[in-house]
Amino acid sequence: MWPAWLSARLLSQSPVTLTNADVSSLASSRPSLAYDLGHGFSLTWSANPSQLVITGNNDTIFASNGNFNMTEVNVDICQKQTVTEIGTSHGSDTPSVTVKGDLLECGNSTATTKYTLSFGVPPGFQDRVAFQLEVFRASNSPTANTSQPLTKIYLTHESHASEDFYGFGAQASFASLKNQTVHILSREQGVGRGDQPATSTADAAADFAGGNAFTTYTAIPQYITTDARVVYLLEQYIAYASFDLSSPHAVRVRYGGRAVGGHVTRGTDVLDAGAVLGIQGGQDKVMRFVEQGLENGVDCPIAAVRLQDWTGTHFQEARYNDPDLYPDWTTFVQTLRSKHDVHTLSYVNTFLADTGTKPDKPKRNLVLEASKLSYLIRNSTTNSTLIVSSGADMTADFLDVTNEKTRDWFASVLQYTPVTLDVSLYNAANALTYHNQYPRDWAQLQHNIVTDLNKASDAVVFHRSAAFLSNRYMNLFWAGDHNTNWGRNDGIQSVVPVMVHMGFSGFPQQHGDIGGYTNVLTPAPPDGNVTRSAELLGRWGELAAVSSAVFRSHEGSIPSCAAYGWPLLRAPVVYHTADQRSRRVVHESFYLADLYVAPVVAPGMPRLSVYLPGGENEVYAGGQHVEVRAPYGQPAIFVVNNATSDELECLWDL
Repeated sequence: MWPAWLSARLLSQSPVTLTNADVSSLASSRPSLAYDLGHGFSLTWSANPSQLVITGNNDTIFASNGNFNMTEVNVDICQKQTVTEIGTSHGSDTPSVTVKGDLLECGNSTATTKYTLSFGVPPGFQDRVAFQLEVFRASNSPTANTSQPLTKIYLTHESHASEDFYGFGAQASFASLKNQTVHILSREQGVGRGDQPATSTADAAADFAGGNAFTTYTAIPQYITTDARVVYLLEQYIAYASFDLSSPHAVRVRYGGRAVGGHVTRGTDVLDAGAVLGIQGGQDKVMRFVEQGLENGVDCPIAAVRLQDWTGTHFQEARYNDPDLYPDWTTFVQTLRSKHDVHTLSYVNTFLADTGTKPDKPKRNLVLEASKLSYLIRNSTTNSTLIVSSGADMTADFLDVTNEKTRDWFASVLQYTPVTLDVSLYNAANALTYHNQYPRDWAQLQHNIVTDLNKASDAVVFHRSAAFLSNRYMNLFWAGDHNTNWGRNDGIQSVVPVMVHMGFSGFPQQHGDIGGYTNVLTPAPPDGNVTRSAELLGRWGELAAVSSAVFRSHEGSIPSCAAYGWPLLRAPVVYHTADQRSRRVVHESFYLADLYVAPVVAPGMPRLSVYLPGGENEVYAGGQHVEVRAPYGQPAIFVVNNATSDELECLWDL
């Protein structure tokens, strides 16, 4: 039987069951076909057993046999698949192989559905194989079936029970993603993400505001496995997708469009700063904190201040407040630089708040200007600007950066597109399809701005929301707004998993807010509150000192040595893929170049039980747990094999 490795979905009502597809007539006439793809890659199709296999360097790299809460509904999936043609093309420097066929029994549709699946080595990338899949109606199909358009495609390839998966962007709650279904949708990550009581408290304030273990600012359609297998979708395929890793023997990719492409490859192994103070309260307070820090002789020099209240403040569920916090902004910024060699960072996003109701009205009302110029996202149903809520008493308009004039008018960010059918964009037909591209557009816009100002070498631009290839336009990733607690899904324990998976996703330099950000105060008993203790702040500082490219504090919501693009922070599985325990300790320990670090991420722990991965050290042998002292201010850090490498020396320089 030809395996069900490809299928399509129609937009209609009656559900069907996906089964193995029929054997095509081609199978009986040509039981086995082999093609050379060039650069050491080959493609083989066999009828018995029915299988499509791509190999490279004698290894199998691909084999096929058979606040947005996304709910997937799969109806009218085509039940049968045939192969009618396999052929080669030499239109480029390397040959390509194209498989063509039909998808049959697609619900109650009588239309003929066809597919084309091509494989070849992409120009400029001789270490991987590209695939391109398209599903379409036959030209002679009945026009009456236009009411049942093709909306999604599925692509399945082989895995095995012991293959573990990493990557997919900022994933905070898991070590390996095996046995999970990962949704590729950038959104607000939520408050708590499953940690209680923060999640239920946030959900009570706004629908799904707490999120879950998969909600994330940065979702990337890419993964790397313990078999050193890499799969990713190309940058133009940005529609909503999901990767179902729940089967022990297969990966099933669901893509929200009729065409998709990507790359697959397999390697030989998984790998073939100063402080930034987050301060609020105006220029007098900022200057006082900087000078106090310098006078007290802090061990780590102050490199910058991050002033997110530079545009004023907004107290939720209270009143607007726009005090004159920085009356001499330009002079103040220059004084910090010239007198103390301290740079200034600020926070900018795409939310525009209507300032017309403020007691002390600012000089410009950006909402009014943008509305008159038609630079805001609109609701096509009501024919009005779209208002987005981030909680009680927190509403804003959204800039439409698909309009080039909007970009020119306001260098800002649209990080999260509202995903509803009545969202109207200037230059995008479908909000759901375009949604995941916004973070990359914003990163590129900021990159272009600092480049045009000739400030690229003097600027640090970091984002907490990103998309595939956003790393082209940023030099630092921000792990996001964590809860100020010890939580596994959204507290201190979630920081290292985010950095690990982002590292696997191609973002080598990262950092997080020291101490977290989100505080929650509730009328419930005190144990329902999320507040930061002195111990948590100290332990978080220890973690940041040995994990982050930048050491940056945060007040809370209530007031480079990465060769070959390898991530600065590396999970133990990077070096010990065969060690099953190394695949599971991502929350507990990690490598920082030639250091092995076991941070304290739970309260009241003066000692730690630390797992040392396989290998030998003159003090500790690998492959065992050891108990070590880790008193406050002294995290458990091991030097690997008496390392004296240049990479380790670079860490000391930082």
